[in-house]
Amino acid sequence: MQRPKGFTLIELLVVISIIALLVGILLPALGAARKTAISLKCLSNHRQLAIGLGSYANDFSDRFPLKKIKLYSSTGIPLQEWYVSQTWLGTAGKVSGTAASRFGADVRPLNGYIGGPYEDPKADVPMALCPADEQQEQDAIIYSWGTSYRANNTHGRSLTINHLKTGPNAPFKDQDGRLVTQVTKPSKTVAIFESQAIEVSDDQDGTTAEQIDDRFFWHTNPRDYRFNTSFCDGHAALVTYEPDKWVTDEYTWNVDDFPTRPGNNDNLEP
Repeated sequence: MQRPKGFTLIELLVVISIIALLVGILLPALGAARKTAISLKCLSNHRQLAIGLGSYANDFSDRFPLKKIKLYSSTGIPLQEWYVSQTWLGTAGKVSGTAASRFGADVRPLNGYIGGPYEDPKADVPMALCPADEQQEQDAIIYSWGTSYRANNTHGRSLTINHLKTGPNAPFKDQDGRLVTQVTKPSKTVAIFESQAIEVSDDQDGTTAEQIDDRFFWHTNPRDYRFNTSFCDGHAALVTYEPDKWVTDEYTWNVDDFPTRPGNNDNLEP
């Protein structure tokens, strides 16, 4: 008797089992490859940011951008100033009523050197977006702040000079961009970094490294503290940030050889 054409049930189950096995083997590898590709795109952004930052300094007497953003009315009347480390690049944040929603793509100083200038405050600034951040949707840092990245201008020995008026509760007087020549180790000094890197290096809010949300590790496994970073000498790299370490053999947040995290009032001379 001639056997009918086609697969038997056993043969079909064997084929399905083999396919399932191959999928199980290949999916993790594909996921890792996709994560690597996203990290490389982000690192490419950082290289362009480093080049743009150097061009900015060339145009502004060898100084880094200010920390502050000044806002004006349509008639030129000064309205308000903001002092946050997300002011260098990006677009307007999407959370209405917040500081970041008020300073858009048209006033962030580095935008003109990374694809701008941008006349529309809400214009997209592609190099301000890490594709891994975009996947977080409304939890994305760019959704709130208009950029996935932050500038190293958070303290007294960073890339801005924090002048304060006298008195314990006095407001900021001015925050000038520091001179390029004041950076003693440009190849180690952080210029622009992924926002969550500072969550690892600075525990001022009491958050320990183990308490950081797993989603903050965009390019690595959780507790693998590597983040893409631009440096003052123009290069970019995937850097390991050590919890509560402000200065290591691989990086420093300080423009000089100060060994630890200084306070906001612990300033260098201009």
